[in-house]
Amino acid sequence: MMMKANFDGHVHTAASDGLFPAEEVLRRASAAGIRCLAITDHDRTNPDCLAQSRQSGVTVVSGAEITARAHLPGLQPFTVHLCAYFIDPLDGPLNRLLAANRSGGGQVYLRAVLEKLDDLGIPISLKEVLAGGQGHVSRKNIARIMVRKGYVGSVQDAFRIYLGGSRPGDQKLAYVDRSAYFSFASMEDVVRHVTAAHGLVSLAHPLLYGLDDAGLRRLTAAFARCAGRAGCLECHSPACSPRQRLALTRLAEAFDLLPTAGSDYHGEPEDRFLPGPPAIYGDLLRRAADLYGALGEYGGAL
Repeated sequence: MMMKANFDGHVHTAASDGLFPAEEVLRRASAAGIRCLAITDHDRTNPDCLAQSRQSGVTVVSGAEITARAHLPGLQPFTVHLCAYFIDPLDGPLNRLLAANRSGGGQVYLRAVLEKLDDLGIPISLKEVLAGGQGHVSRKNIARIMVRKGYVGSVQDAFRIYLGGSRPGDQKLAYVDRSAYFSFASMEDVVRHVTAAHGLVSLAHPLLYGLDDAGLRRLTAAFARCAGRAGCLECHSPACSPRQRLALTRLAEAFDLLPTAGSDYHGEPEDRFLPGPPAIYGDLLRRAADLYGALGEYGGAL
């Protein structure tokens, strides 16, 4: 196993809301100098990770980005994302949880977002959105149409101004709470399923939940209590300044969470892979081996 490979732990393909199929994502990652990455498509595992590793020369860690509901005292429940690493992608209970996460009133939810945008003078039809979807139709598809039609300059702008927000007080102009349309598992339940599938679990993009420093610490503490030694915190991302990366790394250390790195790459023109610090991948491998013994075929080895 490559214990000191740079590691991008947050990458999407067309199996969910990325622009490119896995083969093209891995070609681009290899060209960018990435040695190891986790394909973390939304609420779905990646059973093809072993074949992808062999064919691309890039080590592909078995992963998923899982939607969960966080419940903190004094706040209404809000959505968080957890990245799972080294999971068995064929694990039955985990895949049933992911299928339940994906089920629900997806088109009804999209219509609610589109109605808000229409009220703001941004007409987009559901037909347009569905035509642009592949494995997972979401706000990302709406954002791309907004860029194409010239309403915003980038996907990030679409979320920053119109579509973003996951908790009260941080909701943008056309934000619609998905919890009214989907029944997402609790953060604790997601962690239980991931660890039962012999995975590590990372709290993804922690600065995007609109929490102040005290709120982020409370969220991290709640996550650390349920994740234990399987827990990680995404400390390195393109959205973080050096000062924020240092603060998140210290937060991870305070709760015995392993720091991870992730680009949240979707293939947008502005997206870049993130070659995280080489020590991260080795630390993840060692922690997984300590918890579960031999990592088996999904342990990230070529």
